[in-house]
Amino acid sequence: MRTSASFFAEDPQRAEHFAFEAVGLYFDYSKNRITDETVGLLLELATQCGLRERINAMFHGEKINLTEKRAILHVALRATKDESIMVDGRNVVPEVHAVLDQMTAFANQVRNGQWRGHIGKRIRNVINIGIGGSDLGPVMAYEALKYYSQRHMTFRFVSNVDSTDFAEATRDLNAYQTLFIVSSKTFTTLETMTNAHTAREWALQALGDEKDIARHFVAVSTNTAEVKKFGIDAANKKTAAAGSSFGYILRAGIVPGAVWSDKRVSLFRSPAVALVGQNPAVVLKDRIDHRPGGLNRVLTGK
Repeated sequence: MRTSASFFAEDPQRAEHFAFEAVGLYFDYSKNRITDETVGLLLELATQCGLRERINAMFHGEKINLTEKRAILHVALRATKDESIMVDGRNVVPEVHAVLDQMTAFANQVRNGQWRGHIGKRIRNVINIGIGGSDLGPVMAYEALKYYSQRHMTFRFVSNVDSTDFAEATRDLNAYQTLFIVSSKTFTTLETMTNAHTAREWALQALGDEKDIARHFVAVSTNTAEVKKFGIDAANKKTAAAGSSFGYILRAGIVPGAVWSDKRVSLFRSPAVALVGQNPAVVLKDRIDHRPGGLNRVLTGK
């Protein structure tokens, strides 16, 4: 097996050939066992698979989620307000931005101290309850953006159904100053809802009245009926269905992620991440600029 050193000996400019930089980010993949031939073969495979056509279909709102017979609206979730993405004859971009604006306003209220618990205390602690992408994604973004966070607030994440995970996350917290974000598309995910009900019981021990749940819980879900049954005000349900999985990059939670296109850059957004700082954003360049004939051809079709 060839070593990385042998690749660099063969091509002294390898560090430049297999790297690119965009919007302050530098991506170096020269240490991988990849050559021009590898790139060529990958491009050929992409062409054979119709990758460019599939990308175009997604951007045009075609129903490429064959399982659910729905459009994949990742791109709508990251579109600017002046763009138009038509699905079944309807521009879905305004709906997406209405939810993004709702999420931003709510996050600002929490950070600025306007959103308070049921006895009027300011929220100091935020706990995200989810599993899979609804946990790992917010954790990743929070850790990446922690430097910019408001340090007077505490952010924690619960995903393990083992009660120890929840106990450790809340052991030193005041229920009167704690806000829970429950992230479950269907609001029936077993692990998430087990932890959510544990959180509900923990909060009620201090709050005392079920009507006070609405000041300490918000939901990331598409199931309004179950959200209301839990005791969460439907107005505090954030949702923007993407037509696919519900993970961090595209989830209804609302929408951390970026997509490559020939026009846009996008913000990484989610409820937990939005609460971290004034304007949390991780931006990827709208194109991958690469050496002629490289990966840029796959993404731009040029």
